[in-house]
Amino acid sequence: MGFHEKTDIYRLHDWMAGEPEAQGARIGAFEYGPSHPYGCIERYLRVSERRMAQPGMTIDLLNKFPGDASGGPSTFEAAHAAGLPGRDGILRDFILPLLRNG
Repeated sequence: MGFHEKTDIYRLHDWMAGEPEAQGARIGAFEYGPSHPYGCIERYLRVSERRMAQPGMTIDLLNKFPGDASGGPSTFEAAHAAGLPGRDGILRDFILPLLRNG
Protein backbone atom coordinates (compact mmCIF):
# COMPACT_ATOMS: atom_id res chain seq x y z
CA MET A 1 0.00 0.00 0.00
CA GLY A 2 1.72 3.19 0.98
CA PHE A 3 0.01 4.79 -2.00
CA HIS A 4 -3.65 4.23 -1.04
CA GLU A 5 -5.76 4.50 2.09
CA LYS A 6 -7.08 1.36 3.79
CA THR A 7 -10.64 2.33 2.84
CA ASP A 8 -9.59 2.13 -0.83
CA ILE A 9 -8.27 -1.38 -0.29
CA TYR A 10 -11.44 -2.48 1.53
CA ARG A 11 -13.55 -1.09 -1.31
CA LEU A 12 -11.44 -3.03 -3.82
CA HIS A 13 -11.78 -6.23 -1.79
CA ASP A 14 -15.57 -5.80 -1.66
CA TRP A 15 -15.65 -5.39 -5.43
CA MET A 16 -13.35 -8.41 -5.94
CA ALA A 17 -15.59 -10.58 -3.75
CA GLY A 18 -18.77 -9.61 -5.57
CA GLU A 19 -18.48 -11.72 -8.73
CA PRO A 20 -17.65 -15.03 -7.02
CA GLU A 21 -20.41 -14.40 -4.47
CA ALA A 22 -22.88 -13.89 -7.32
CA GLN A 23 -21.92 -17.41 -8.46
CA GLY A 24 -22.26 -18.92 -4.96
CA ALA A 25 -18.55 -18.94 -4.14
CA ARG A 26 -16.78 -17.18 -1.31
CA ILE A 27 -13.25 -15.85 -0.95
CA GLY A 28 -12.04 -16.88 2.50
CA ALA A 29 -9.75 -13.95 3.17
CA PHE A 30 -8.20 -10.89 1.65
CA GLU A 31 -4.76 -9.86 2.82
CA TYR A 32 -2.62 -6.87 2.04
CA GLY A 33 0.57 -5.26 3.21
CA PRO A 34 -0.25 -1.69 4.24
CA SER A 35 3.38 -0.58 4.34
CA HIS A 36 5.62 0.38 1.44
CA PRO A 37 9.21 1.58 1.76
CA TYR A 38 8.74 4.10 -1.09
CA GLY A 39 5.08 5.02 -0.49
CA CYS A 40 3.71 8.51 -0.29
CA ILE A 41 1.51 8.14 2.82
CA GLU A 42 3.81 8.74 5.77
CA ARG A 43 2.14 6.40 8.29
CA TYR A 44 2.68 3.46 5.88
CA LEU A 45 6.21 4.45 4.90
CA ARG A 46 8.25 1.53 6.22
CA VAL A 47 9.60 -1.95 5.45
CA SER A 48 7.28 -4.77 6.50
CA GLU A 49 7.33 -8.56 6.81
CA ARG A 50 3.95 -8.54 5.02
CA ARG A 51 5.36 -7.25 1.72
CA MET A 52 6.41 -9.49 -1.18
CA ALA A 53 8.65 -11.53 -0.95
CA GLN A 54 8.71 -11.58 2.84
CA PRO A 55 6.90 -14.41 4.67
CA GLY A 56 4.60 -12.42 6.99
CA MET A 57 1.39 -12.57 4.97
CA THR A 58 1.84 -16.27 4.14
CA ILE A 59 2.45 -17.09 7.80
CA ASP A 60 -0.66 -15.13 8.81
CA LEU A 61 -2.76 -17.02 6.25
CA LEU A 62 -1.38 -20.39 7.36
CA ASN A 63 -2.41 -19.51 10.91
CA LYS A 64 -5.95 -18.65 9.72
CA PHE A 65 -6.26 -21.60 7.35
CA PRO A 66 -4.01 -24.43 8.56
CA GLY A 67 -2.87 -26.77 5.84
CA ASP A 68 0.09 -28.64 4.45
CA ALA A 69 2.68 -26.08 3.45
CA SER A 70 5.46 -28.61 3.03
CA GLY A 71 5.66 -28.57 -0.73
CA GLY A 72 4.07 -27.85 -4.05
CA PRO A 73 5.02 -25.49 -6.81
CA SER A 74 5.88 -21.90 -6.16
CA THR A 75 3.72 -19.15 -7.63
CA PHE A 76 6.31 -18.60 -10.33
CA GLU A 77 6.57 -22.31 -11.13
CA ALA A 78 2.79 -22.59 -11.39
CA ALA A 79 2.61 -19.52 -13.65
CA HIS A 80 5.36 -20.89 -15.87
CA ALA A 81 3.62 -24.28 -16.11
CA ALA A 82 0.46 -22.46 -17.20
CA GLY A 83 2.39 -20.74 -19.97
CA LEU A 84 2.45 -17.31 -18.32
CA PRO A 85 5.53 -15.15 -18.70
CA GLY A 86 7.55 -14.57 -15.57
CA ARG A 87 9.24 -11.31 -14.81
CA ASP A 88 11.17 -9.83 -11.93
CA GLY A 89 10.63 -6.24 -10.94
CA ILE A 90 7.76 -3.96 -10.09
CA LEU A 91 4.31 -5.38 -10.80
CA ARG A 92 3.02 -2.00 -11.99
CA ASP A 93 5.65 -1.94 -14.77
CA PHE A 94 4.50 -5.38 -15.93
CA ILE A 95 0.75 -4.75 -15.72
CA LEU A 96 0.40 -1.24 -17.22
CA PRO A 97 1.38 -2.23 -20.80
CA LEU A 98 -1.04 -5.16 -20.64
CA LEU A 99 -3.88 -2.86 -19.57
CA ARG A 100 -3.10 -0.38 -22.35
CA ASN A 101 -3.15 -3.14 -24.97
CA GLY A 102 -6.35 -4.75 -23.65
